[in-house]
Amino acid sequence: MNRQTRRRLKIKEKDPVYHMKYSDFQRVEKEIADRTAENTFIMMLALPVMVIHDKYSLLMKKELDGMSREERMVNLIMDQYDAFADGFITIDDCLQVLKDECGIDLFKQAKNRNKR
Repeated sequence: MNRQTRRRLKIKEKDPVYHMKYSDFQRVEKEIADRTAENTFIMMLALPVMVIHDKYSLLMKKELDGMSREERMVNLIMDQYDAFADGFITIDDCLQVLKDECGIDLFKQAKNRNKR
């Protein structure tokens, strides 16, 4: 954006320009992709474990209200995900509950698994 356009839009400051080598960009992109994949995997694992922790007794009967335990499990996980998506719970909350009440540290286990 040139000076005339900035004046017309009444923008006082110029946006800073950062230069980055392509190799730095690739490194940052890989770090973000790795962190995103790890966090997604942790979330994918934390929600079902939370459901089993909270609703195990509901999942023991083979059929209940005309639904198999697999259907009930999916519904319960989707309910947990909806609570997450609506902001009622966070993944950090789930991880803390699992750590405090069950003794499971998913981040530690995931990091130990990656070292193998």
